[in-house]
Amino acid sequence: MESLFVACIEETRKAIMKRRLKVELQNRNQLVEVRTTEETRNFEESLLRLAQLAKGRVRMVDFTNKDKYHLLDLFVNNEQTLLKMYEALFPNKQANNIAMNVI
Repeated sequence: MESLFVACIEETRKAIMKRRLKVELQNRNQLVEVRTTEETRNFEESLLRLAQLAKGRVRMVDFTNKDKYHLLDLFVNNEQTLLKMYEALFPNKQANNIAMNVI
């Protein structure tokens, strides 16, 4: 469960970085009206390299409410999480048989 939760956090962090890059690109497009496609390509490559350097450096304080809900949605709606919750709530039932009918 811990590794699943960490994976959900990393996926959410990636989404935050993509959103930041998109905003940065939009800001760049607004600031510079005339440029060549080579300049654009170089700039985008620089941003991608920067994103690779910043990977994993998105702090929890950077998570918006939407990001937090997305993280919880990823974790709670995972089949493995649902099975664990079912087993904890109903220890005398066979989770595998019922889970296949529910999911």
